Amino acid sequence: MFDDEFKDDEGMENVSKYEELRKSKSPIFFDVDEFGLIIDFYLRNNQFNSAFEATSLAADLHPDSIEIQIKKSQVLISKGSNDEALVLLDELRKRDPGNFEIYVNQGIVCLNRKEPVKAHKCLKKALSLAKSQDEKIDIYLTYAQEFVVNSYREDAFSCFEKAIKLTEDTGVYYDFAEFCLENEKFEEATEVLEQMLEKEPFHVNGWLNLAGSYIYTKREREALEALDYALAIKPDDSFAHYLVGLCYFNREDFEKAKESLRTSLAIDPDSTQSLKLMIDIIWQTGEPSESKDYIDRYLTILPDDAEAHFMLSGLYTNDQPKRLDLIKKAAALDPENVIYVSSYASECAAAGDYLTAREYAFRSLAIDESYDKAWVVLSVCSFYLTGPSDAWKDIIKGLRKSKGMSSSLCMMLSFYNFSMNRLRSGWRYYFRAVSFVSPNNELPFVLTDYFNTGEYRKFIQNKKNN
Repeated sequence: MFDDEFKDDEGMENVSKYEELRKSKSPIFFDVDEFGLIIDFYLRNNQFNSAFEATSLAADLHPDSIEIQIKKSQVLISKGSNDEALVLLDELRKRDPGNFEIYVNQGIVCLNRKEPVKAHKCLKKALSLAKSQDEKIDIYLTYAQEFVVNSYREDAFSCFEKAIKLTEDTGVYYDFAEFCLENEKFEEATEVLEQMLEKEPFHVNGWLNLAGSYIYTKREREALEALDYALAIKPDDSFAHYLVGLCYFNREDFEKAKESLRTSLAIDPDSTQSLKLMIDIIWQTGEPSESKDYIDRYLTILPDDAEAHFMLSGLYTNDQPKRLDLIKKAAALDPENVIYVSSYASECAAAGDYLTAREYAFRSLAIDESYDKAWVVLSVCSFYLTGPSDAWKDIIKGLRKSKGMSSSLCMMLSFYNFSMNRLRSGWRYYFRAVSFVSPNNELPFVLTDYFNTGEYRKFIQNKKNN
């Protein structure tokens, strides 16, 4: 009847009984508190229609209950019926003007209607009517959550901050710290987590989040100390070993990083974070062929990861069809990535498929008209399809759109000028190109991707010698 994760949820016994009675069409009666638990259960599990049915039945059985009517307003808000909820809450406020929950729900409606000033007035009124610290804490935490949902981050931060001043509940501290981390308030997260861990030093996730906060602020030494505490409590925590690996990666101690990542993957072979970091380290240390097994495992878990397909393509240097297929897959998965799209265009041009290359070069320029590689490929296609004059025009356009003087564009322009016997312009752009990349005036690599440069190299060398 229910997902396993909800079997021990609060009110489960009442919910089970309620649904059995409904199924058998037997008379149903629960008191106000029991109905409250049933409705809250449905709301927590996003079963809004069931919550509304239970609320309607409860209201029929307990027509004078303010609490049931407040639950009804919560259900209406959850269903997006804010105007209807506000009408109900206005009626309830007249009947019970001292009930803080009415103002809490009115404030939520105001936030949903993008009226933060009115929401703050409701918050202030609700707090003034609260009779205990626990009620004030609940008000602050409710508003914190609603501020987050409606993207009022600073208001949420303020509510969390005020809540933790009223409570010793480490769960509140932990939620506040996670909010700070999600919103890149790392110093604040560190302070809150340190306070929390003084109260509850065996909180593994607290130590992991503290380590994460230290890592974000480039404090790897403190992060490693926090991870020592986490691993002392839970030695087989795969994520903790991943974070250790990340610390050593940031320190450029790649051997220790790989050792920690191997431990992480031994515990959890499907840890995509550990697999991804291991792949990155292997590529950075100049041994990309060793990454194939890790990339294959990664793609088994996340088959639609464009970057992984693109990285894998780099390992098939001697298998052009396979390389083409992988790059095309990456471009299909992330069609707005100019690197993937232009790389596919480049591979097609190198394979002699100039029509497809031209199509993808245009796609690349639609994404980023200043992307040099796309202009190079487009010019190569024009060279083979219509001649050097059109290729020359493409490069001129590319130079105008480029964000800076590009050695590859200058080299292509030099080549096309020489092809049309424009020697002076050819030499001018040739020396401009090589001045960017080579103190020895060596030929930039860009030409060799698309042309047999043997004769061209001889021509350049002969001219230099003479």
